[in-house]
This record gives sequence, C-alpha cells and structure tokens, in this order.
Amino acid sequence: MMGDNSLKYTFHNDFKEVSIRDLLNTKQMYSCDTVITEQGLQRVIKSATVMDVEDIDDWLHEGDILIISRFMRTCLTEKFINTLHQKQISGVITHKLYEEYITTEQKNLLMNYHIPLIFIEDNVPWRDIIVLIQNLVINNQTQYLVENQNFQNSIINYLSKNHTLNSLCEIVHNLTQITIAIADYNLRLQDSSNDNNWNTELYNLRISALHHRIPIGENFNGATMNGYRYQDTAINGEYQYFIIPSHISKFTSAFFIIVKYRAFAEILPPELICRLETIESIYSLKNSITAEFEKSNYYFKSVVFESLLDMSHEDRARKKQIGLSLNTELSGSYYLLLINSRKDLNIFNNVGLLTGFINHLKHIKLYNNKFLVFLYKEQWVILIDDKVPSIKAMGAQLYDALSTYFNSSHFIMGISDLHHYWDLRRAFNEAAFTINYAKNKQDNVCLLVYGELGIIKLFTDSNGNINDAYLNELYQSYLKPIVDYDKKHSSDLYLTLEYFFSNELSYKITSEKLFIHVNTLHARIAKIENLIHVSFSNLDSIIGLRLTILLNQFDYFSHYR
Repeated sequence: MMGDNSLKYTFHNDFKEVSIRDLLNTKQMYSCDTVITEQGLQRVIKSATVMDVEDIDDWLHEGDILIISRFMRTCLTEKFINTLHQKQISGVITHKLYEEYITTEQKNLLMNYHIPLIFIEDNVPWRDIIVLIQNLVINNQTQYLVENQNFQNSIINYLSKNHTLNSLCEIVHNLTQITIAIADYNLRLQDSSNDNNWNTELYNLRISALHHRIPIGENFNGATMNGYRYQDTAINGEYQYFIIPSHISKFTSAFFIIVKYRAFAEILPPELICRLETIESIYSLKNSITAEFEKSNYYFKSVVFESLLDMSHEDRARKKQIGLSLNTELSGSYYLLLINSRKDLNIFNNVGLLTGFINHLKHIKLYNNKFLVFLYKEQWVILIDDKVPSIKAMGAQLYDALSTYFNSSHFIMGISDLHHYWDLRRAFNEAAFTINYAKNKQDNVCLLVYGELGIIKLFTDSNGNINDAYLNELYQSYLKPIVDYDKKHSSDLYLTLEYFFSNELSYKITSEKLFIHVNTLHARIAKIENLIHVSFSNLDSIIGLRLTILLNQFDYFSHYR
C-alpha cells in the first residue's frame, strides 16, 4: 500500500486520442451537418490537411482530416474515396454550399468506409477549423504530458521517502494499474508487480523466442520505442506481453521491462511509452549508482586480497583485521578458484557482470555466504573453505552455472590445493598454473584441479609448456613402441599401462579392474618391459613412462599422430 505517499490525482491507463466525436462536441461545430456512422465518430484525428491541389494522394497520412473547398465539385470520385479509405484518413470537412454536389452514391460509399463527411457554415474560414483541431490535439497531449510529469514526480517522491527500489514495479502498479516486471538480460525476473502470476505466464519465455525487434509505440514527440511481443495463447489468450530491452549493452547492467497488455493491441499508447521511458531511466540510474558502489567495494576488496596474498605465516591479529575488512570471519584454510576465459576477457573487468553472476548463484541456491569473491588482475577469484565436501564437484557446479549464465563455453577454471589462509599466494600460483596449462595445451579442458596434474607439474614451466625435444624423446622411447605394437597385434598394452599406474602398480587390483587373471597381467607387464626396455622394479626407470602416460592423457602428443 502507498500509505501517506499515495497520489492525490488520477492516472489513466489508456491514452484517449482526439476523435471525430470530440471535434463535433466543440461549440464551433454545433451547427454543422454530417454524413457519419457510429464507427466514423470514433475515428482518431492526428492532424488537418487542406486540399489545395487536385493530386493530393501522396500528401495524405493516416489520421489526417481532409479539408476540401472548390475541389468538392469534382473530386469525390469512387477512385478518390477508395484512396481516402486506403490512406485511413479520419474524415472530410467542407462548406455547406458544396453539399449539393455530393450524390447519394458518394455518401453511401463514404458511410460504407466509415469516413465522416462534415459540412460547416460557409462563413467559417479554414484557418479557424485548423486552429480548432490543432488545439484539440495539443491540449490532449499536454494533459498526458502533465500527467506523465506527475507520474515521474510521484515515483521520485515515493522513493526519496522510502529509500528503496526493491518494489519499483509494485509502486508503478499502485500509481497506474500497469502490470509490469523488470528482468535481467537473461530474462530472470528482478522485480514485478504483485497482480500477476509471472512465473506461470512467462514459463516458456526464453531469449531465443525474441527474434527481431519491432516498433511497439511512439512517445508524444514521435520517438519510436522498439521491443518484442510475446504471447503464449495456451496459458492466456486475452493478454500479450510487450518486452522492451534497455539501451545498455549486454556486458553492462542490461535489463528488460515487461508489460502485460491486451492481446489485440499492436502497439502501446504514447502515454504508456512515456512512462516506460521514465521507469527505464530510474532503473538505469539505480543500476549505475549500484554499479559504482559495487565497483568501489570490489576495488577495496582487491586491496584486501593483496594483503591476504602477502601473508607468509600465521597471524591471528591480522587475520581478524582482514576478516573485519571483508565483513566475515576468515576460515583456517581455503581452496582458491581462479576463473578466466579464452575469449571475452572484458567480462573480468566488469563489476556489474560479476555481481550479476553472484546474484544468479544465489538465485539457484549455489552461493554460500562463506564464499569470498574478488576481482583481481582481470580474473575472478573465489575462496572456498575446507568445509566443502568435494572441491572438484563444487567447481563443476560453479562452471556449469557460469557457462549457463553467460551462454558461453570459453571459460576456464583452475582450482588450487587446500592451503592455510596465510599461504594463499601459493594457492593463487597453483590456480594460475592450471589456467595457463589449460590455455596452452588443453583446448578441450575447462576445469582443472592442480592436485590432479601429478608429475606433470615437475616438467612444465609456469605457462604449462614442456621442452619439445624432451616431448619427442618421451614419445619415441615409450609411447610409440607400445601404440604401434597394439595396432599390429590388436592388443591392449597401453590400456593395461593406464590401469596399472592408476591403481598404484597393484597387480591384484589392476587385474580385477581389467577382468583378467593376474598371471595374464604379469605377462603383459613383462612384454612392456621388454618392448621399451624398462623395469617396474626400478622406480627411476619408470618415471619417464609414468610421465608419458600422463602427458598422453592430457593430449600432449596429438601432433605426433
């Protein structure tokens, strides 16, 4: 309820344009004669045009009321009346002295098309009629411009007294009875009036359903508003939705305004367009202010994160101080998730997008208040404490949410091992290593955990690169002889090796996993030892083989095939 801030004047839902009926109700037109139908009385007048040349077809526009004098003697042919109908003019005005030139057939055709024919007194000059019509149109538009100004003032006044934008749509509805909602750029509702079952009626609405923008109306200045029309007749056949995108790009705080309106309407009336422009301006301003606040907050948090990275030993006093700065109590240990992208790097400089993604995580109930989120060196950082059951499973959920929210498969996520809060520099370096590793060597890998890289970490630089000569030596010495043998003899020596290493060189477990007898496994291992000249009883001799298997699993030898 609006309470003490409710309006002291009435808002109109529908803009009533000037009609032929309004014109005939003026005192200047009391003595006129008409040839008119009930439908003709409802015709809208937008302007007046004087027929000063016989060939006026190209000068006529929808809503014109045509003023004709001497041409009335000859112009009202069937062809000309058909043209007036096609141009959708609002009516014809002439002097009474020309009434004798109008035949019954002409009158019937005009009535058949519901085109009003108005005869005024001969002594009334055309300029008086033109001024009369212009004043009617201007006064009518002025009324709604004033009303729209009152609408703006009322919303601003209400918001200034209540200090909230969380119920902007309900405020608008209370003022105007407009059924309205605001959604983010993925069409997730952010705010809505309470008079509609939004989730049900927009259940099937997707971004993919919004194909091409179309003009959906004009304001009083003739400026066009573009948007989309959506209707699910299976759910509601009486109403449709007009969906208006903000003028802001996707990679900022873009949003949609959604308005419920009658199903048969092709456009929205001017006064509603003006109000939507006001709502868009207010919501955009709110987003801008919020974005600036959040940007400052994240800049501050990045400084605090630097302080965390600079810690090298346990310091409870400093831990408490940093926790107060972040408005949370720091845990003892954290995993560090680093998020980057192979494309769209501008995303990571945009605080609004990060905030939108965090809100999305809250919406799908994946966000934990213990998460610490930072924007650091054009990357997003998430610290997750040791209470998480599986960091890889959590990372996979976050990655899926990230890909869904931004509709992109180009993101990369690197996850560190678990480290004490004073050892997060090491955690950051581990996550950065996995990011570089994925970028440079693994086009198909999007999520990597540092701990799973195993021995590869010992043979790669900080960018995930291995010396090409060493790669070639490993391939020729270990992988190629085994792969070639398998191809020639249709054997499974390479598969046996993978299982043998993954099961910590256990003959018993490996044979069970491969569903073979343990003696068969001993025979295969012996064959491998003879083939590549190694001995599994000598750890030094199999380090190269173990590394080769890991590198092959991460596709390092793809260019040799």
